[in-house]
Amino acid sequence: MPLTIRELAEKLDTAHSIIGKIEIGERKLDVVEWLQYCQALNADPFDCLKRLKQE
Repeated sequence: MPLTIRELAEKLDTAHSIIGKIEIGERKLDVVEWLQYCQALNADPFDCLKRLKQE
């Protein structure tokens, strides 16, 4: 089951408004933040990069 923005914000110890801005593209992530984001979502960063390369 997908996480809500509030649940993800809780996992990342950040405000839900920040997650909302990331989700709609108003705020970008640096590499460290992106790795934390992947970890919070139980996503493999390498799989994500492979998908980007294929697009």
